[in-house]
Amino acid sequence: MPHKLNHLHRALLLRFPQAMKTDSPCSARHLLIAFAVWALVLQPLIKYGSRALGFAGGLWVGTAIAALLVLAAWALQRWMIGRSLIDAGFRNPSGWSPEERVLVIQALVAMAVVMTWLFGSGAFGNLLRDGAIHALRAGVTGLIWGIVQEWVYRGWLQRGLLPRCGAFAAVLLANLAYTFGPLHAELWFARAPAEISWGPLAAIFGIGLLFGSIYQRSGNLWLPALLHGLWPPNMR
Repeated sequence: MPHKLNHLHRALLLRFPQAMKTDSPCSARHLLIAFAVWALVLQPLIKYGSRALGFAGGLWVGTAIAALLVLAAWALQRWMIGRSLIDAGFRNPSGWSPEERVLVIQALVAMAVVMTWLFGSGAFGNLLRDGAIHALRAGVTGLIWGIVQEWVYRGWLQRGLLPRCGAFAAVLLANLAYTFGPLHAELWFARAPAEISWGPLAAIFGIGLLFGSIYQRSGNLWLPALLHGLWPPNMR
């Protein structure tokens, strides 16, 4: 029992047996180029292109868009970066440390508590009212979307910045791009200061720092990806 409590304590403090590895300058450059192609070209093109073609209102359109963005990331990972998903940080669960497993279990418990409260308070009333298919769609879309965001912004951008500016700056800069970049531009771009959604942006920035820190301390991209995908507001 004391041994298990020690794993719990270390997981709460984000202390893992190994941290994220530092790539060579050449590999880091490929990561940054792949990030720029995905974040500045493919993601806006797929997102706004689907709207221009009139596909914004379908039930599974969001899920299809998220799946397309995952396929785009996979193609860039294979042909531009030239490394396996395991090398990118998606480590085999059989090799996870006890601390990593405990962290995921904690996240699942916390998600169950939060989701119970949200459904009970009516915050997710639309999902309940629309039925199980809508709830399934929201959960699947949220999980896929969370995984691909962490893959690109943490697995590529943060990791690509690490050999150039160190861990602290890499986490911070990647999170600034995540919060104020194309992903969340609708919350702040072309708005007057009084109209900017500062509350959601602050929440996005705060949770992004947590995800970046977890990845930096563990080198396991599955951890922030799953936590992001299971984050209840991501499932709307």
